[in-house]
Amino acid sequence: MITVEKFKNIAEAFVVKLGFKGCKVPATEEQTMNLLKDHSGSWLVAVLPTLASGGSNPDAPTKVNQTIFYIIEKEKDGTSHQKQLEQYQRLQKLCADILADLLGENEEDCKTFPNIVVNSIFVDPQYNIFGGWLGWRIIFDF
Repeated sequence: MITVEKFKNIAEAFVVKLGFKGCKVPATEEQTMNLLKDHSGSWLVAVLPTLASGGSNPDAPTKVNQTIFYIIEKEKDGTSHQKQLEQYQRLQKLCADILADLLGENEEDCKTFPNIVVNSIFVDPQYNIFGGWLGWRIIFDF
């Protein structure tokens, strides 16, 4: 199980590397809403990981963490569909940079999560989450 401090440090490293305004490391959606309510700009929300045991051998279970990264920005009131698409496009670049890091595609880095389960990675767009934010969600196991 990854420690809260190590996980928070990983999220903060993405903030510095990619230029997010900041990051939040919540446990729940309600907590995220409270943490973001007075903020604007591009944010990384790194949800504290869950831990599950699994595997086919009951005598040697494997431990798998799962987390969600949200790459989000507050939607501006009265924004046209075109402006929303531009927000998605801008945030998609940050999402792609995080994915490249997770997959070890950045030449200067090794994988942030060396035990990542590559076929567990799921990315989808998000709209009106956490009280009016939009962007991208990355779910993955490690």
